[in-house]
Amino acid sequence: MDSSTETKKVSEIFINLGADPKIALQMSRQLLKKADQRSNELGITKTEALNELLKVAVYGAQGMLKPEE
Repeated sequence: MDSSTETKKVSEIFINLGADPKIALQMSRQLLKKADQRSNELGITKTEALNELLKVAVYGAQGMLKPEE
């Protein structure tokens, strides 16, 4: 999947959580960049890193902590 498609798909998650579309795009770019960094730092796939970060974002949007915490 190219980065443009990836950014759009992640931004749709943020839009569904109530973010403005422009802000959602910005947030998705930042989240994908952080997923790349975490992938390299932790030696995990980008998908795994993105999954972890999206969980935190979704729980945060709902005003909750992750279940592990």
